[in-house]
Amino acid sequence: MRLILFAFLIFSFHPGIVFARESKNLEKGDKSIVVKPEDFEGKNISEKISNALGFLKECNGGTILFKDNTVYLITEAIALPSNTTMIVDGCKIKLADQIFDNIIRSGNLDIDEQNPNSYAKQLLPAKNIRIVGKNGAVIEGAENFYEG
Repeated sequence: MRLILFAFLIFSFHPGIVFARESKNLEKGDKSIVVKPEDFEGKNISEKISNALGFLKECNGGTILFKDNTVYLITEAIALPSNTTMIVDGCKIKLADQIFDNIIRSGNLDIDEQNPNSYAKQLLPAKNIRIVGKNGAVIEGAENFYEG
């Protein structure tokens, strides 16, 4: 029954998902939902990451696993929602050149879509956010910084 409900959640709310699964042993007995950015549709890897994290937020948390690519070249911050674990396993997450953003931040800002570079409309509580690096994981800033 639980598997059927899980499948219903995936396909009724996110038709762009290619694959999502429930972890039983990813992190010390963790039984949360595990997704990879490659499991989601998007024009680029940053959009796929955002869609994956949006899905985890709707599921009240889970794990996003960065493992399949050697380098994830991002063009916006990875905004981690509450109750989320980010695992970087044997790869590099790198901020693209000339991008004015953080690499990682909490996803607790309510941003005004009409004026995204202004102040946040609201700062929501954030809790239970973990970032885990394994097997030589690297998180790296841009080579050429934004100069505005």
